[in-house]
Amino acid sequence: MNRLLAPVLCCVVFGGGLAFSQEKPKDAKDAKEGKDSFESVITDLIATIKKASDTLKTAKNEKSAKEAKSALAKVGEDMQKLKTRGEKLGQATKEQEDQMEKKFKAEMEASVKSFQVEAERVAKEPWGKELLDALKPKAAAPADKPKTPPAPKKN
Repeated sequence: MNRLLAPVLCCVVFGGGLAFSQEKPKDAKDAKEGKDSFESVITDLIATIKKASDTLKTAKNEKSAKEAKSALAKVGEDMQKLKTRGEKLGQATKEQEDQMEKKFKAEMEASVKSFQVEAERVAKEPWGKELLDALKPKAAAPADKPKTPPAPKKN
């Protein structure tokens, strides 16, 4: 079960770590111009984790799991977008990290714990692995490999 949850939880934890290391906009002008902020990435990350948890809560049987799968795939895409947004913001100062941790730590921990509980519950079900796999990022399509010519026939 731990091997199954590891990729899902890594996404959540890695995303959370990313959010706590981002930089705030330097002034209100940045926010008005639609630039991302440290705070907005964390807020969106918490909301996305809660959405994943709420979606997992709806999965009670195979039928409801199939219905939840597309919503979880969307959540997985949102997590990847958050990761990209976080990477674009850069590294925060120690003071900024402390300030954001103080502001968001309790809410982040609560949302991650709720997600973990639901992910563990779902993982125990026969349909759980497939449902949790919907959260994983889609692998890039492999490049076309050149075809190897068939070996010559021996006479």
